[in-house]
Order: sequence, then C-alpha cells, then structure tokens
Amino acid sequence: MCPEPQNSSAAEVGPAAFAPIASAGVAGAPIEMQSLLDIPVTLSVELGRVKLPLERVTQFAPGVVIELQRVAGEPVDVLVNGTPVARAEVVTVGDKYGIRIVELVSPEERLRKMARS
Repeated sequence: MCPEPQNSSAAEVGPAAFAPIASAGVAGAPIEMQSLLDIPVTLSVELGRVKLPLERVTQFAPGVVIELQRVAGEPVDVLVNGTPVARAEVVTVGDKYGIRIVELVSPEERLRKMARS
C-alpha cells in the first residue's frame, strides 16, 4: 500500500523558464546554428562505384583493375555523413590530393539521392 500524501493541496505547475544563452557568435550565422558549427562531420569524396559479384571480389589481388561507373574527368561526389552535398574536381596540392568544388547539390537533388539509397 502506498502512503497517502500529507499535504492535500495541489502543486502549481507552469512552464520552465531558462536564462538566455550568451554566445560569441559567428558572423552571418543565426544564433540557433552557432551551437552546431563546431560539431565534427565526416566528409568523403567518392570517385565512383561498381556492383560486383562476391566471387569477383574474392579474386582481388595487387594489380587488378576495377572499372568504375564514371567517365574519366567527370566531377567526383562530395558527401557529408554519406549525403551528397557537392561535386568537385580532383587537384594536387603539393604532394597531396585535394578537391575543388565546382557545383553544389540542390536540396531537392539531395533528397532524391537519399531516397534512392
């Protein structure tokens, strides 16, 4: 058996009140976005894809060439957390590879590609 409450008066309930958040701010970013700007994301560049039977994959060895479903010289896809956000060309920066953004993916196209995945 549960003990009965000693005070039978109803508790007053109201909305929670929070003090405003002070922020240093990033030029041009809305206050709501500022807290998200330092969250790390994974940026990847996809050169191309191909579907292969597992048997072919098990036969991989050094020197095997795999033909991708992309034309040479065509822009590569830039993905953030697996979502396409841009297309770019591959460049070299000293002795490292880099990319130069040539086109941003529209939000509509991003949604279409996500739906197909």
